[in-house]
Amino acid sequence: MPYIDKTDLLTFIRLEVLDQVTDGDDNLITTASLIAESEAAAYVRQRYDTPVEFSRTGTARSQLFVSIVCDITIYRLHGRVDPVQIPNWVVNRYNGNHDESASWGGAIKTLMMVQQGAIDIDLPKISPSQNRPFEGGSNPVYSANF
Repeated sequence: MPYIDKTDLLTFIRLEVLDQVTDGDDNLITTASLIAESEAAAYVRQRYDTPVEFSRTGTARSQLFVSIVCDITIYRLHGRVDPVQIPNWVVNRYNGNHDESASWGGAIKTLMMVQQGAIDIDLPKISPSQNRPFEGGSNPVYSANF
């Protein structure tokens, strides 16, 4: 089941516009939202437990992360219609408007800041043991002096 649904998207896009870019096919929303989840998770999975967050529903979810996944989904849906003529507001909410003084840097810019540790968002953090995909060791070092 996707992390976001059509109801979440309607916070950021009018129903008429959403139906226009999806041709009324809600399966496209599901597919685009799953792609958006994967894209967002790729930026934050080293620091945050994304499977736990993606299993949450309703108000238990991080609202900032819901917003980010919605922005990526809307961008992907517009891109399927005409990647060259994506509306500026959609591009800005996806990439950011390249204005350092703007309060919202866009979904990808925000994810990059999270990835770099510049900002912290309200997602469940992974434990230190989860963050080590490989654990190694060796025998004690012995001196070979005679």
